Amino acid sequence: MNKKYILTISLLIISIVVLFITFENEINSLWQKQTKVEYPLAKVDFVSEVKQSSGLSGISTGNTYLQNQLSPVTSSIPSSAPIYEYVPSKLSTKQGENELISAFGLKDATQTERTDNIIGRSISIITQDKNLDVYPDLGYLSLTQGTNASNLSNIPLSFDINQYEKTAYDYAVSLGLDIEDFEYSGYKFYSASENEMDEVSSISSAKLVEISYEAKVNDYPIMENSYGSTANFLHIWLNANMQIIKVDYKPIGTIGQKVGTYNLKSLSDITSEVNSGKAKLVSTQLLPGQNIVSTTVQNAKLGYYSINGYLVPVYILEGMSNSVDGDIAKSYLILEAVKR
Repeated sequence: MNKKYILTISLLIISIVVLFITFENEINSLWQKQTKVEYPLAKVDFVSEVKQSSGLSGISTGNTYLQNQLSPVTSSIPSSAPIYEYVPSKLSTKQGENELISAFGLKDATQTERTDNIIGRSISIITQDKNLDVYPDLGYLSLTQGTNASNLSNIPLSFDINQYEKTAYDYAVSLGLDIEDFEYSGYKFYSASENEMDEVSSISSAKLVEISYEAKVNDYPIMENSYGSTANFLHIWLNANMQIIKVDYKPIGTIGQKVGTYNLKSLSDITSEVNSGKAKLVSTQLLPGQNIVSTTVQNAKLGYYSINGYLVPVYILEGMSNSVDGDIAKSYLILEAVKR
């Protein structure tokens, strides 16, 4: 065979390989669009699967409206997004609960278990230097430990956030907490007394620093067992000596394989579905028990919600609700994002 012909074929094969490597993501995305995978929640009543704050139980939630245009943040919402297989967090199983309790060094401590109509099951563990409260039905736990808050020193004015953040992160890793999909989201200062902690704006009156992390996938918040607009989280409070005083943790589960990529509802779709009552009110800052007359949606952002073994894109809607008593307060709604 002609050497020139062989060389030409070889160069052609190399060029194809290089092109595939360079544009692999784009090719895969195009292939998925051509070989469309069925929407895994196509036969699911989405609204019934979205959890609602217990404070909304038994009250009238009125009508929901979307007036004018949404906030400019809506323009950053993509036209399509992937769906992932998902295994819920450890707090969804008894074995997982015990693993987390062990992670905080309290495996052999006495546990007191209660059941409440609002928060569901709770487990309380109190030792000489630690107090751990676990809320499996809320997917959340809270630990306090160490020095009495009333004896804390002020955070030094030479405070270095990088040192505090590294200490918090290393602590979480040392416990074996799964924070691979958590991103650092900022810090706050707190004053502290024997009975409470209050956020303060100035370091001059701060005795604690709160380091925060949020669960995200593709830079969008992950919501499992969550209400409102916030992602699952890890909050760690440190004192002036960078000792861990308090931990609040709402873990996520395991993100699995990508199922496929799906087209999302447009702004006009959002408007139409909100006005036809397809968005579910999940939480409100109105006082418990107040019947809601109406809610006007003002803002929308994309997030991921855990439903039926999948992590699916949803629209997190923020609005203002009016109560029958004339009060007005912020509320949050969830709307299915995939266009069926």
